Amino acid sequence: MITIITVCKNSAATIQRTIDSVLGQTLKEFEYIIVDGKSSDATTEILASAEAAFDGRLRWISQEDRGVYDAMNKAIAMARGSLVGIINSDDWYERDALAIADVVHATGGEEIIHGLVRIHREGRPFMIRGSSEQFLPVTMIEHPTCFVPRSVYKRHGVFDSSLRMAADYDFMLRCWKAGVPFRWVEKILANFSSGGVSDVSYLRSLRERALVLRHHGYLSALQFRREQMKINLKIMTAGFSS
Repeated sequence: MITIITVCKNSAATIQRTIDSVLGQTLKEFEYIIVDGKSSDATTEILASAEAAFDGRLRWISQEDRGVYDAMNKAIAMARGSLVGIINSDDWYERDALAIADVVHATGGEEIIHGLVRIHREGRPFMIRGSSEQFLPVTMIEHPTCFVPRSVYKRHGVFDSSLRMAADYDFMLRCWKAGVPFRWVEKILANFSSGGVSDVSYLRSLRERALVLRHHGYLSALQFRREQMKINLKIMTAGFSS
């Protein structure tokens, strides 16, 4: 069985599309866990109304958390599937994403599966992107497409919730350095809506990613300082405060 996780807060405008993409999967052997961060909009009403359609496969909670990665860790602790996928509340899966992941997992064992993501901008398809795990020391793979064996979380830990934007990258680098095998599937598994939290905060996320790369030894002290200077300059040029 596969566990799918969505974390959300005040996501009433987009979460129905995410929910529908999970409900519409061709593979039906899954559980769906949604962790809501005490939304003040109609998000929890949408979650409650979706329960019946899942025939007991949907579990959700709504409580305060310490950020998106803390919420993800709560959901991972609740997971019962042998494989775990995380899809954000403004992203959505292709119809056969779980079926593809299930077949790969059955033949590969304890591998982190990832694939291609279709990026949408202003409501229209913009580009398709995918990165081999060989480039992890330089850039993050496409997290909406990732399916991680639950045993990997047990062995190598979950997300560092002290990080605000790059704990997924930190986790993947931790696994990469520990020798966890990856399997890149050159198929579109998920859709990413450009303009979400990660996109708005892109320059600040670059700064945290540089910090993660430095922590894992992929940037020297000099390279790290240069990266920080370039990012800070971009932030000032864009008119943001640092």
